[in-house]
Amino acid sequence: MSFFDVRIRICVGGHLFNIHLVVVPFYDHHSAINIYKMIYKLLDQLCSSWRHKLLLVSTDGENTMTGWKGGFVMLMDKEYTNEVLRVWCRAHQMDLVIHDATVMISDSAFTKMTHSFTVHLRQQANYSL
Repeated sequence: MSFFDVRIRICVGGHLFNIHLVVVPFYDHHSAINIYKMIYKLLDQLCSSWRHKLLLVSTDGENTMTGWKGGFVMLMDKEYTNEVLRVWCRAHQMDLVIHDATVMISDSAFTKMTHSFTVHLRQQANYSL
């Protein structure tokens, strides 16, 4: 089951706190409009003045999130009353890369190719003797 995790980072007394505010199950299709509707309702319930207080939106760079025509960030842009910083979440980007690498490595074709390549390299070492 997928979920949406809302985290906030606040600085109090010179200390930075990274807080998981809420986790919401997400049963709908992961389209930009569905994500937008869920976030909009959630933020309205948590803090009705969120439009004036939001400073940063962090996403994974997926087209659903950052698409210039109808991505989540573009939909949210209409709600802000101040300039909001947009960043790509490095941790999530890393998670996507690791996931893709794991899928590739678990494929038997990759294992066979890697074995063939190492056999080839060992043979090269033998020829140079």
